[in-house]
Formats: sequence, C-alpha cells, structure tokens
Amino acid sequence: MYIRLEFTDHAATRMAQRRLSEQDVWYVVHHGRRYRSAGVLHCFLGKRNIPADDRSDDKYARLEGTTVLLDSRLGQRVITVFRNRLAMKTIQRKAKYYRKADWALHTTFVEPGGHSTTDYSQGFSV
Repeated sequence: MYIRLEFTDHAATRMAQRRLSEQDVWYVVHHGRRYRSAGVLHCFLGKRNIPADDRSDDKYARLEGTTVLLDSRLGQRVITVFRNRLAMKTIQRKAKYYRKADWALHTTFVEPGGHSTTDYSQGFSV
C-alpha cells in the first residue's frame, strides 16, 4: 500500500528539528496505530508496531514513540510530527472532534445585582 503524503511548512520544520526524513514519516504512517481524535488523524508508532524484522535495525528502532498528525479529511497531508513514547495515553484521552465540551453544556448568567442563574437548557452548538 502506497500513500502519497503532502507536508505542510510546519511539518517540514518539525521534521528537520527532529531529524526525520520523509521515508521515516511514511514508515510511521504505514506501520503505526491510527486514532482519529481532536479533528485529526494520529499515527503513533509504538514498539509493538515495528515489525519483528525491523526491531534490530537502529534506523527503525529510533522511530519508536513518533507520532504523525494527518488531516482527517483525506489522511494525506502531514500537519506536524513529534516524539513522545507516552503520547498514546494523551491521544486516547483527547476530546473527540464532535463531542461537546463539559464546560459548554450550561450557561451562567450574572445579573446586575450580583446574583447568578444557570441555564442548563442552553447548549453549545458547533
């Protein structure tokens, strides 16, 4: 399976800062676990995602913990790249794209006398 990736300027800058080539990013996208969260597609390469044949090769072993963020529409544009071996926990806890935030489920009005009333029927619409 071949995926043609497009890189934003931001992604190219981050790749240079983290010493990642386009082939490294393609490897992470191809072998990593995919999670759709916070409006983007996260591709995370954990130790278990690296094929057994590649684990002994330092070229691929150094990619462990790399996350590539792709646009959620087509999944071909790389938004940014970062490294964090514990990123999976954070990604799984992120709010889903269409999920309403807890703070937006009610509205508090402050009246001129300093009294506040809370209206739970007002929701946050996107």
